[in-house]
Amino acid sequence: MKLVLDLHGYTEQDAYLEMLDFFSQLPRECREVTVIHGFRGGQVLKNMVNDFKHERIWSRQAGVINPGHTIIFTR
Repeated sequence: MKLVLDLHGYTEQDAYLEMLDFFSQLPRECREVTVIHGFRGGQVLKNMVNDFKHERIWSRQAGVINPGHTIIFTR
């Protein structure tokens, strides 16, 4: 199962809280989450997504074609 989390328009603090809530409620069968953070307005959300820690996160992959998203693989 793959899910998408769109953080466009969020402040860094609100995005962090949204990710914390999202990953805490993530179904066990979900193995991949695409987090859309954007890239034209700066790197704050992208950096927050890359630094975010949660027990379900196994690894990350930066968007190759679209630098405005990060793929997070879960356990």
